[in-house]
Amino acid sequence: MPKSNISPGASRVNNLTVENINGTRSLCKNSVPVAAISPENALSSFIKSSTFTKFGKLYDEQLDQINVNFEHFDSKTRVEDYMMEKAGSMIWNSVRMPAYFNNFLTLAKPNKMDDGSYVLAVPMEGKPMYLMDVEDLGGCTASIFNEPENYGGKIIGVATECITIGEFCDVLNKVLAPRVFKDAKQTADQMAKLGFPGAEEMASMFRLYQKGIERDINLTKKLNPKAKSWKEFVVSHKVDFESIL
Repeated sequence: MPKSNISPGASRVNNLTVENINGTRSLCKNSVPVAAISPENALSSFIKSSTFTKFGKLYDEQLDQINVNFEHFDSKTRVEDYMMEKAGSMIWNSVRMPAYFNNFLTLAKPNKMDDGSYVLAVPMEGKPMYLMDVEDLGGCTASIFNEPENYGGKIIGVATECITIGEFCDVLNKVLAPRVFKDAKQTADQMAKLGFPGAEEMASMFRLYQKGIERDINLTKKLNPKAKSWKEFVVSHKVDFESIL
């Protein structure tokens, strides 16, 4: 089994799984060893953080209605199951992230149209979407580590916003005026046909997001009172947005 990079003397570990859409094998290869040797290193707490939704009875009927290809989510499910199996006396948690505000500065940055306006091509088809700033995860996990009596052994879904793409655009219009931002009204079917690596899987992910995932905004704000709203994120990253437009 590959070696983990857990620091000698560490008592707690937060394993954040981050990978590209085709990174399933790498994700399992890197995360499973951490979960496996954590009890051997006498860790008291282990938190696994990732952007995924585990599928169960709640989603069975919904998944039957959509063209499903969730390899990158399935890999995270396998890591979580393995973590729980190996936990023993160690306190474990799974923190489920939403999509990231930060993606609007990179992968999902606004596209400029011929008329000078900008569009956000996120195929939510009018449904609200959970998001937060990835940098606010640390404050959430710190609270979970510090209060094992309240949060130990729980699966926690975090987010700070649940709004539509049109509402995301409203904030951009106010903060980055006089620029104009609009929802591109892209559909998941249209995304699946774009042909980039992982397009079909990404489209399936947004179909599930449209059906609804479980995240707790009130609990997130309790865990990290400084966690930013979308407006606060845009204001604090105004220079970054202006540099990519």
